[in-house]
Amino acid sequence: MSTRRRLGLAAVTVTSAALAILGIGGGALASNVAAPGQIEACYKTGATLPPLTHIATSGNCPTGNSTLIWNKVGPQGPPGPAGVSVGTSGTSGTSVLLNGAQVLVPVLSAAAAPTSGTYYVNASVMLVVAQGDTVTCILAVNGATTGPFATVGPVANQTYETIPLSEAVSLQAGQAPEVECTGYTANSATSFYDGGMTSVLIGSATGNSAADANAPHHALPPRL
Repeated sequence: MSTRRRLGLAAVTVTSAALAILGIGGGALASNVAAPGQIEACYKTGATLPPLTHIATSGNCPTGNSTLIWNKVGPQGPPGPAGVSVGTSGTSGTSVLLNGAQVLVPVLSAAAAPTSGTYYVNASVMLVVAQGDTVTCILAVNGATTGPFATVGPVANQTYETIPLSEAVSLQAGQAPEVECTGYTANSATSFYDGGMTSVLIGSATGNSAADANAPHHALPPRL
């Protein structure tokens, strides 16, 4: 066999293999083809953790590969639990003096609850606390305090302090959660500076209520 003939046979062999890989050949290719709105990929059958090769929807996988087809858009899921997006919020930058020694006064509130149920209320208040003074704050509904007190002080020097508050609170439709605070020494430099709060419905009026929601508190914590 001449050198020219041997080269010609090699060229034919390489060309045939290339056509098979590109999916141009006939019976050596898989016949599964993705429909419009679907994605098609090929993977090596029997391989451990085989890589996926994305191909056009009009293409075919080469021999020795399997075809995997899935939809670009899945089915519509069920709606989420009722009420998960129900809630209110509120902010205030209006200064409120806390110089009535150990007398709670409202400093911040959220909008009224749109429906009855148990709400998770989260608030953050910034205070100006005078030298030697102590401030305590608590959540409340219609003047009735609920949840634990959050206290800061006594402070060595006049300073800005931030107090976080959070509690599961039972609210009737139309009721608004609020924050009440007080100073301990009747110092006129102690005041509420600004703050914000949110309330998110976490349970209906007939279930999922926290056991200690709206537990009353009648006495202020002692000053340290």
